[in-house]
Amino acid sequence: MNELRNPFAGRNPLFGAAVIALTSIAAAEFLGGALWIPLALVVLGFATFLVTRRRAFAWLILAAAFYALHLFQLRPPAALALASRLSTNPTLVRATGLIIDEPRTREESRFYRFTLQLEEIVVANVPLPCHAQIVVAWPDESPAYGDRIEIVGSARNIARPRNPGQFDLAGWLKRRGILSQITVRDIKDARVLEATGGNWLVALSHRFRKWTQQQLRVDLEESDRVAAIISSMVLGTQDEAADQLAESFRQTGTFHLFAVSGFNVAILALLVQQLLQPFGLHRGKMSPVIIIPILVFYALVTGLGASSVRATLMAAVLLAAAWSDRPARLLNSLGAAAVLILAWDTNQLFNAGFQLSFFVVFSLLALAEVIHYWIRPIGAPDAFLPRSLWSRPRAWADKARLQVTGLLAASLAAWVGSAPLMLYHFHYLTPVGILANLVAVPLATIILGLGILTLLGAWASTAWAAMINNTNWLVTKVLLASVNFFAAVPGGHFHCAWPSFAPKPACEIVVHDFDRSSVILVRAGAETWLFGCGHASDFERGLRPGLFARGLDGVTGLVATVPSSAHLGAIDALLAQFAVERFIDSPLAARLPDRHRLHEWLADARRGKSIYARGQIIFLDGGIEARVLHPPAGLDRRLSDDQALVLRLHFPDGRRVLFMSDSGFATERWLIENEPDLRSDVLVFGQHSRDLTGTPEFVRAVAPKCIVRHEHSRRFRQPDETFQPPVNALVLRTVEEGAITLRFFADDAEVGGFVSKGTRPIPR
Repeated sequence: MNELRNPFAGRNPLFGAAVIALTSIAAAEFLGGALWIPLALVVLGFATFLVTRRRAFAWLILAAAFYALHLFQLRPPAALALASRLSTNPTLVRATGLIIDEPRTREESRFYRFTLQLEEIVVANVPLPCHAQIVVAWPDESPAYGDRIEIVGSARNIARPRNPGQFDLAGWLKRRGILSQITVRDIKDARVLEATGGNWLVALSHRFRKWTQQQLRVDLEESDRVAAIISSMVLGTQDEAADQLAESFRQTGTFHLFAVSGFNVAILALLVQQLLQPFGLHRGKMSPVIIIPILVFYALVTGLGASSVRATLMAAVLLAAAWSDRPARLLNSLGAAAVLILAWDTNQLFNAGFQLSFFVVFSLLALAEVIHYWIRPIGAPDAFLPRSLWSRPRAWADKARLQVTGLLAASLAAWVGSAPLMLYHFHYLTPVGILANLVAVPLATIILGLGILTLLGAWASTAWAAMINNTNWLVTKVLLASVNFFAAVPGGHFHCAWPSFAPKPACEIVVHDFDRSSVILVRAGAETWLFGCGHASDFERGLRPGLFARGLDGVTGLVATVPSSAHLGAIDALLAQFAVERFIDSPLAARLPDRHRLHEWLADARRGKSIYARGQIIFLDGGIEARVLHPPAGLDRRLSDDQALVLRLHFPDGRRVLFMSDSGFATERWLIENEPDLRSDVLVFGQHSRDLTGTPEFVRAVAPKCIVRHEHSRRFRQPDETFQPPVNALVLRTVEEGAITLRFFADDAEVGGFVSKGTRPIPR
């Protein structure tokens, strides 16, 4: 058996430089604008140069350079100047600029979105020369890349997320130097001034990309989803049809096949290397001369996206190591690629794609050979049997065993490298991915190879493209079948929350802040309850990622607090993606589609529901009781908000939390007349669609020490002049705080907003 090599043996100065660059950028990110730090590093570097060795001087200067570079890229001056003139509230503006990327849209949206390089913007009738980049939402038919346009629309700074687990679009765009956006409501308010064509290389890339998409779909018009997957795997395109099938790939840890990343570039380099082998050009210094231009052309064809450019640069550096007179060290080459990419854009360090690319490659270099060393003896023939006595089938079987154990070692090493990042960014662990990738990666290699053959043959014959595409269709169907098989493996994938060392409360209540929905999450002990599941759009953007961030693949129960689309509009998506053990419904028969869909689903699944009316109790974990105060059976109410379930949590120590949902004056009056004791420590209520809420008489009867008000339609909320909280009550509103979280411990309780971050004690 071969001796195990140390992957870190020898000198790897560029890997050390990469570590210094990573550390300096991270320090600049968390320490902020402390300019004295890079200056101090420079001074210390010169002092070191005078007294000690020069290497320390080089390291300190490198650290100072990356620290200062990230400070500059973290705060783009033009974008900051524009953001200072705007706010998160819409402002009417007129803007002129150049479209610098390809407009894109999604099926559920009528808007096309693109990035505009501003030339001038008029704010409050004051023209401002401005060279910032801004996101534009353009209605109906979109313009093209390179068009110079003039628009009139509402501009605002992009708001940060307001709910836990929600994607931070503002932070993601900020790392691209974008802080604001303009929405054009009417096509009459936008016009194309001229078609400049933009950057010729980027324009050429877009044309190549469109042409290749057309060729990959030849003769596959009736198999739109399969064609979309082929296009996504070969070109990294984002397609609605492919998105509908992407969940199985996420669940099996094979979603990386959908993006043009290091995998695609590595496979293409290996395919080209195999083609060069008969000519003796697959080794030595000639190989990079041929392969690198092909990889650059592939990046051009895929649209010069950040991930494809990053992967191409990384591969080019690794291949170019062959030009060195010294033996190539992959770890050193990996460090060189990281330094070059971070010098181009320091914000790449905080990109999940960058982290996955480099940490997975590092893990492969550090662990793959070690793992293979330990699993290689599995199934090996008798070590004392001379190889000359092996039969041909025995030799073939042993060769296949070595290939399989090598692939298994690489898959396991890649999983170890990616698992912490997948947990941090996506709250997802996919143990089944270790085996799924053994099947999916070879099939994806074939799909990519056939896709390249399609593009090569399409120049000469459409019939050739059709023949290869149909072969690719068959391979893709096999890939889908295998991925669906692994996705169905019990325990093969699950969500998991990022570890937290904060004390766990006995009960946690999260009042979400959504534009169109009212959703409350209650975690009592080991149980998780949802009071409503929200509107469909709010569920996808906010509640779904929030549940995943908590490591939840299911909930204990769903309480249909209000039979309306604002509370139950996402019922289909919830039931499709999460296991729900219990269903609690009101005795009032509302004739609404969302409630009917829930009942139809329960009937089809042969699942029951529980009808709770006034006086009944839902028993939660930890001895907590949710008592139903409203409605009584037989109550006649027409509006859905007047049919709402009113619940009050009763804790073992006597504390109470009253949930009014979106009940209005009629329900408040009924409770005052029929409930002898409304007193509660915390009052949580929303807003009625047509009536008053939080009337003084009702608030006095409840006498809360803390009031949480959620307004699920911030743009069109009703004035609340009638709401008069008690003088000593702590009042929090989602419109100001974002999602509001209440935590109840054994001896105390606290409340805090997601936007404001701070917490305050709830008096007893």
